[in-house]
Amino acid sequence: MAVGHYNPCFGWDFPPASYIAVYAGLESMRTRLLDMDGHTSWAEHFAIVTTWLHGAASVLWLLLWSVGPHDGRWEEHLVIFTVCVLCRYLCTLGNYVESAFGTPLQRARVKRKHTAHGVVYGLVTATLPMLYFTDVVVYKSEARTGFDPFLPWQVLQVMDAAWTLPSPSPSRPSKSRAGS
Repeated sequence: MAVGHYNPCFGWDFPPASYIAVYAGLESMRTRLLDMDGHTSWAEHFAIVTTWLHGAASVLWLLLWSVGPHDGRWEEHLVIFTVCVLCRYLCTLGNYVESAFGTPLQRARVKRKHTAHGVVYGLVTATLPMLYFTDVVVYKSEARTGFDPFLPWQVLQVMDAAWTLPSPSPSRPSKSRAGS
C-alpha cells in the first residue's frame, strides 16, 4: 500500500464501501430522473439527503465489527448501531415521502400498507436502541455478570424480529379494463 497504513479513505475507496457510494449515487440519479417538472421538490431533496446519510452510515456500520462487545465498549457499539439504524429508517422514510408527495403516478402507488409499514418500522427503529441501551446501562450499573439482562430477552428478540421484517412490495396502479 502506497501510504503504509489503512487511512480513512480506504473505507470509501474499496468494496464493500464503494458499493454504497454507487448505490447512493444511483438512488439520487433515480430521483432526478423521475423529476418531471425540472424542479427538485422538498420531498425529492429529502430523499436524496437521506440516501446519502444511509450511504455514510453503511460505512460506519463496518465499525460495529471492531468496536463493541468483545472489548467491553458496549455503549460505543450501540451508538454506532443507533446512528446506522436511524439513517436506514430516514432513507426508507425519504423514499416513502418522495412517492407520497410525488407525481400522481407515484402517489397512486402508495397504499395504506406502505404507510403502516413506515409507522411501525419507525416506532421499532426508535424503540430498539432505547431497549438495548437500557439493558446495557442497567447491566453495568448493577454490576451484573454472565447472562443476566435487565429486560426479558424475549422482548428484545421480538423487537429484533420486527426490525428485520421486509417492507411491503411496491404497488402498481390498477389499469381500468374496457367493459368491466
